Amino acid sequence: MEKVLQDKEKMNLLLKGVQTSIRQLIPINHELVGRTELEGSFLVRYGVFIGFSGDIAGKLFIGGDRSLFSFLGKSMFGMDLEGEMLTSFSGELGNMIAGGSVSAIEGKGMEVDITSPTILDGHSFISGYTKGYILTYNLPENIELHVHVLID
Repeated sequence: MEKVLQDKEKMNLLLKGVQTSIRQLIPINHELVGRTELEGSFLVRYGVFIGFSGDIAGKLFIGGDRSLFSFLGKSMFGMDLEGEMLTSFSGELGNMIAGGSVSAIEGKGMEVDITSPTILDGHSFISGYTKGYILTYNLPENIELHVHVLID
């Protein structure tokens, strides 16, 4: 008989999957310094949304500002990214982190797919989720990476 996972278990698996993905993908020193439960709406400046569907429905939002994504692009590819290249990289980074997250939880009682990335640029309020967490990472040069894991 197949075990049916509860919502809390699904969220914990997804959070661990995101952490595993980031640990494997980001090639510079980084440290998880916070896991904060979200309540209500939150403001974003720049970032990428990836949706989850299947056994868990929700979204992953990787956010900060353009300088965060530029810094990550330079650390991963050794070159400055601007304009369309930065936008493209931001979307691909979201794909890689979300895809790695889903791969990390495969075989643990959940089947999850991801959607295409959506880039948000400008001040927007995000709401409409039932449960959410922010994972905060410290990167070199006093840069913070914020990863929002949202369940519909």
